[in-house]
Amino acid sequence: FTFNQPVFGMVYFAVGGFFAALVFAISVVAVPLMADRKTDAITAAIASIIACTKNPLTMLLWGACIVMLVALGFATYFVGLIITMPIVGHATWHVYRDIVEADNPPTKP
Repeated sequence: FTFNQPVFGMVYFAVGGFFAALVFAISVVAVPLMADRKTDAITAAIASIIACTKNPLTMLLWGACIVMLVALGFATYFVGLIITMPIVGHATWHVYRDIVEADNPPTKP
């Protein structure tokens, strides 16, 4: 990969960004949902995509935060990942809880 072909570089990053966004949309709610409520992968992936379509700006901002924190961890020769990955995991859990609770409020007895 060189910068002698800028069109190739733009297509390369566009395709990579598309697949990254697809994986994010499928998994942002799916992984915590499977751990929390013991749902199957297909149902969890569909719920995750629905959550992303209902909250596109929020999910875009959250995805950007994840990218920035992981990039910060990479910039420190992966040592920073020791700090940033638990933060991302914990915050992702809270994002999941806020989204799922907003869509399915708990029933009162």
